[in-house]
Amino acid sequence: MEPSIITIPVNQEIKFKKIDLQILKDSQNGYLQSPMYTVCNLSNVKYYIRISPNGHNDKTRGIVSITIHWFKENAINIDSNIMLCFESANFQRDLPKGNEYGVTLGISKTSKFFDSKFFANGELIVKVKGTFKITLPLSIKYPFSAQRKIKESDLEALKSSNNGYLKSKRFNVSSDSDIKYYINIYPNGNKDANRGKTRVFLQLQLGSETKVNAYLNYSVGSANFSCRLTHVFEKCEGYGPCLCSTDDLFDPEKGYFVDGEMTLKVAGTLKRILSIFLNRSAPG
Repeated sequence: MEPSIITIPVNQEIKFKKIDLQILKDSQNGYLQSPMYTVCNLSNVKYYIRISPNGHNDKTRGIVSITIHWFKENAINIDSNIMLCFESANFQRDLPKGNEYGVTLGISKTSKFFDSKFFANGELIVKVKGTFKITLPLSIKYPFSAQRKIKESDLEALKSSNNGYLKSKRFNVSSDSDIKYYINIYPNGNKDANRGKTRVFLQLQLGSETKVNAYLNYSVGSANFSCRLTHVFEKCEGYGPCLCSTDDLFDPEKGYFVDGEMTLKVAGTLKRILSIFLNRSAPG
């Protein structure tokens, strides 16, 4: 199967203050930098613009240069078709293809730049237009690790309950994914068939995903407990092992609690399957 290819349109307006740029007109390699912009949440590809009023190195001294830097993140490759526009000066220029990190363009001599039409109302307005063509792998892996300290007294209050549990806070697996997870522990089972057993679950909320492969390791170091599991999540659900019997959980000789607390760790890898994006372009 071929990698996934998505085409993302870009139309971003970025402003720099003239007074801030004038401060740097005699500097060596001084620059102003825009905020970071996300091209696509799926790939987490980002870019920013950097403007150097007196060049970005010795070879470009005396030339105003603009650099667009991008970050591949989850992408295998990025092809850009980007144009920089300065409408007040009726100036636009296609950027060369550049390398895997970005490209630099000279736009004016420093000596003429600040008296030109590049500025309007004390601002330099740069418009970034075009597309990024992003090649993605068929899947994206996210390592994760969560550790939870659980008070013995909180679990003991639930040891005779039916389906009583403690729930951790919710975590985001990554900034470029809406997958979320949390951990539930049932000291007396999550259903009648599991009564008298302590069960631990990684609860996964898939968000916009339809399939996530999980490679999981549950552990309680003080009790020498470790369990590796794999599971395919195709809906929002929980999955996890039997930690021990309810009686063993509260038996001091088993070592689950140290100074009244149990440290439960859940770590592993979540793998998003991206085949639904094969050879599709993102909508404009």
